[in-house]
Amino acid sequence: MADTYRITSHGPNFIIKHNAGMTVGVYSTQREALREIEAFEQDDLMLETARSLVKSAVDVLVQTHNIDRRAAHGWIREAAE
Repeated sequence: MADTYRITSHGPNFIIKHNAGMTVGVYSTQREALREIEAFEQDDLMLETARSLVKSAVDVLVQTHNIDRRAAHGWIREAAE
């Protein structure tokens, strides 16, 4: 995931861009931008883990209760609230 974000300098500022092309933030120091990239990457990892857990839970509900994935996902969402 280290290549997901990159820093470019623009005048006195440091801009973080996502590889998809969008600007994620503008910072006054490179150190601040690097810290933010670390935080973004940690958030990305948590999201990836959560998605994997939800997929596993949906798979189990589909197999256990013989329901479709959409219904299983709805039950998981309901349980999470």
